[in-house]
Amino acid sequence: MHDPRRVALPFIVSIVSACNLFSATPGETGDVSVDAAVRDDAPSTLDLGGMSDTGRDVSIRDMSATPDAAPADMTKNVDASADAADACEGEAETSICTRLGVECGTVAHVDNCGTERLVSCAPCVAEEVCRQNLCVCTPESDAAICARLALACGSAQAVDNCGAARTVQCAPCTAPATCQQNACVCIPESDLEFCTRLTKDCDAVSAPDNCGMARAVSCGTCTLPAVCGGGGTPNVCACAAQSDAQFCSANGATCGSLTAVDVCGQSRTVSCGACTSPESCGGGGMANTCGCSPETDSELCAANGAECGPLTVTDRCGASRTVNDCGACAGACQPDGTCGVTFSSVVGGALRHNAAPVVDVITVTGCPTVAGVSVDVNITHTYRGDIRLDLLSPGGVARRLKTESTMVGGANLIGNYPATLTPVEPLDALIGETANGDWTITAQDMYQQDQGTFEDWSLHLVCN
Repeated sequence: MHDPRRVALPFIVSIVSACNLFSATPGETGDVSVDAAVRDDAPSTLDLGGMSDTGRDVSIRDMSATPDAAPADMTKNVDASADAADACEGEAETSICTRLGVECGTVAHVDNCGTERLVSCAPCVAEEVCRQNLCVCTPESDAAICARLALACGSAQAVDNCGAARTVQCAPCTAPATCQQNACVCIPESDLEFCTRLTKDCDAVSAPDNCGMARAVSCGTCTLPAVCGGGGTPNVCACAAQSDAQFCSANGATCGSLTAVDVCGQSRTVSCGACTSPESCGGGGMANTCGCSPETDSELCAANGAECGPLTVTDRCGASRTVNDCGACAGACQPDGTCGVTFSSVVGGALRHNAAPVVDVITVTGCPTVAGVSVDVNITHTYRGDIRLDLLSPGGVARRLKTESTMVGGANLIGNYPATLTPVEPLDALIGETANGDWTITAQDMYQQDQGTFEDWSLHLVCN
């Protein structure tokens, strides 16, 4: 009869052989049994490849051995079996992770040898992250897909890192570039757009265009009165302000103050200068234009000292003028156009060479002071160049009216000094002299052959 604690485990042979706890002697055959003896110090659990026998030590012996073998040998074999069980080899971390269905991270578990372990499972691939010990793929962003596929802009169909088909939106292009087939492309601006962007209106402009390329563009022409750069800014149409001289000239003004609208539409007041006498500003009847305003008849008479009678002179504007009558006098109108008194004398003296001079006297009364004087003479002579003529005032002031000269031809000496004949010495020296008294005139023939007669003379005085 067998001990009830003895257990026959035919299948244990393979396990014991694998653990090098049992080796059959060459040539020996027989069954293998395992005796399990209860020991007080045996472990409560023994794990043999997943199988356990609670409360027993395990021994292995050759059933073909002689039953009379010494008990000491059996005890030795049982102890060897227990040592073999204590030398269990723990399974690899990858085996534990696989058996538990854990893909990543760390997990606490009791291994095949009964040892509690903290196991580190394999890391996830780059596209995945470990969540609750499972590798989970995190989809990449649109920007990451665009960068990976070298798409600069726009939308595109793509498969992401997790294998999912997606429509991604890539970044917009930076102006002035536009998106063309997922690439940012700069389209060069037109000449008009180039000029407009640079705020240029006219002439040639050289500058980088919107794509950074060097360009030379004609930005057009200006419409008058604007000119290119007229306002001081290059290539910009603006009205160039006229100078004062240009402003006056454009308005036909040569003098005076001019207020008008200039070519730029601005109201301006400008001094256009002064006129040279005898012209005056507006004198010709046109405003802001230099012109001569002729004297009136009375002004012309007064300007020439004519108080009476006709007057023919050149006026201040250079025109020859005739005034029919400069006025009436209380007394006689003098040949020089002045009002005064006239004293006349008939001489009838013959003028001969080497003969005595012809002397004649006019006595004046009622004229205290000379304010003006002129002398009429009437001398008939075959050659007037022979005649010498002198006047002497009551105060002793002598004036030669004519001197002899062989260079002066022609007959007779008839006229008025100084109106029609020019005295050798001016008569103005007599003004202010005493008029009352004897006025003496002397005529003399200075050369041979020709002869004549001093017919008569008159003295015209303006008295004060």
